[in-house]
Amino acid sequence: MMVHIILKSGFNVQTTENGAWLAAEFELAHVMCENPGLEGQIITVTG
Repeated sequence: MMVHIILKSGFNVQTTENGAWLAAEFELAHVMCENPGLEGQIITVTG
């Protein structure tokens, strides 16, 4: 089993709000945020 959790949080330019985005894939999180300055965290669980 392999689980990937990506959480990107920071300022969202489109909504002018701070928030967090959770996605199963990094690309999806990046597209949803549309802000390369956001911090990203990847948690991988294997076993």
